[in-house]
Amino acid sequence: MDRTGKIICVAASVALLLTLGIVLAPSIMGGPGAAMVEPPPPPSPSPPVASFDAQPTLGEAPMTVHFTDSSSYSGDFVSQSWDWDFGDGQHSSLQNPTHTYYAEGFYHVALTTTVIVETPVDGDGDNGGDTVLEEVTDTYYTDVVIDAGASAGRLTVLNLNITPTYAQPGQAVTINADVANIGGGPASMTVNLIINGQFEQSRPVNVSPATAFPVSFTVYKTIPATYAVSLGDAVGWFYVMQPQ
Repeated sequence: MDRTGKIICVAASVALLLTLGIVLAPSIMGGPGAAMVEPPPPPSPSPPVASFDAQPTLGEAPMTVHFTDSSSYSGDFVSQSWDWDFGDGQHSSLQNPTHTYYAEGFYHVALTTTVIVETPVDGDGDNGGDTVLEEVTDTYYTDVVIDAGASAGRLTVLNLNITPTYAQPGQAVTINADVANIGGGPASMTVNLIINGQFEQSRPVNVSPATAFPVSFTVYKTIPATYAVSLGDAVGWFYVMQPQ
């Protein structure tokens, strides 16, 4: 091949190598003053994925909630830490804490998980290049509701009424009341009528949330005296007078 053909062949080979991104030695490029191609910077570390489970998340105060961390990170890391915000001003740095809520309310719980990773500054960090420690974080939220209105059923006796308050010996005395469900689910109980500490009668009740079930008892007392009535958590009195 003639001299012209050799020059054309070399020039074409150099152009092809540059197109492929291959760094050419100075001897090929024509001397020590040739420029070198810089390698791309290392990618930034990806953040962890914060996550957790809480049990239970609905109930009455005081309620203890168990938190279980389920955060994940795809790469290698130097260290990991946790910052729990329980939504009531309290915090924890444990991985799997337990927390007790003492007041009714709506609590926004947050877990911020932080991972310290070692990333190369230049070259290959595993092969002697410079490295730097970087902090990457992620936050996950859930809600805890402490509310009697959203909890299980809870019954109470209201509106106790005794008629007549003053009775003659042997006269019928009627004792009425309402069994109210102030909770969030259905509830049942047996309402016991206690007079002067002694069991008299009972009524089973089943009450839906936010409703009341009426109960009624009739008693006859022949001995003049004061009679203390207890019906669930309600109390009252009636009197049997001396015969006229």
